[in-house]
Amino acid sequence: MEDIVEKSPRILRPDTIIVKNAIGEIDFKASYLETEIKYVRVDASYGIKQSKRGVDSDDNAVFVIDLNDLIAAQDGETAEYVDADNFNKESGTFTLSGGDTVIFNNHEYTVNKVNIKRNISGIPVFIEGYLK
Repeated sequence: MEDIVEKSPRILRPDTIIVKNAIGEIDFKASYLETEIKYVRVDASYGIKQSKRGVDSDDNAVFVIDLNDLIAAQDGETAEYVDADNFNKESGTFTLSGGDTVIFNNHEYTVNKVNIKRNISGIPVFIEGYLK
């Protein structure tokens, strides 16, 4: 019997992000695996606060990735998500953890915190990340 996997509607996840995982240095210059992820929900107004002086922004954002509908690529090749504990910096894989870089709308953010939502079997189904 085949498991039925429900995906959240793509219309609720219209954004694309790029995740940069540091993998070391080449000629004294930082080297990264860059992964483009489509169908992500990004809320760049997450950190905006209303104050008596007006609207203040502390550049916080939040994103959500539905791993049941993951469309991720590195240099045109499919990439898969790997838990940070199992990430060995191989091409074709990416992870999300504190200190990673996320690019959204030509703005670079640093990942502060990542929450992994798992199903009853312990398999990751959603990634929720907080950006600064």
